[in-house]
Amino acid sequence: MNILLARLREVSLSVFPITIIVVILSLTVVPIESTLLIRFIIGAVAVTIGLGIFLFGAGLGVQPIGNLMGHALARSNNPWAVGILGALLGFLITVAEPDLQILADQVG
Repeated sequence: MNILLARLREVSLSVFPITIIVVILSLTVVPIESTLLIRFIIGAVAVTIGLGIFLFGAGLGVQPIGNLMGHALARSNNPWAVGILGALLGFLITVAEPDLQILADQVG
């Protein structure tokens, strides 16, 4: 439970300043409807909770496997294997990332 709370704290420290800036700007420079501001705040809370849970799960399940694979590959002392697997993993991660696919569609 402490790990989850730590992740939520990290994420809230990232999201909170942006939320405060948007709220201050909406109250001073660019006035917006109160319902839209409330929806934004609810969205910021949902992003904080969702990202915190996602990072908790990634840290629990994916990171240990990645660490084990990285240590095993580094112990092999084979620079070709490190280079080829690094390039392959980089390519696969880039293809799998939906944000990059959306960006490629917008550019192309």
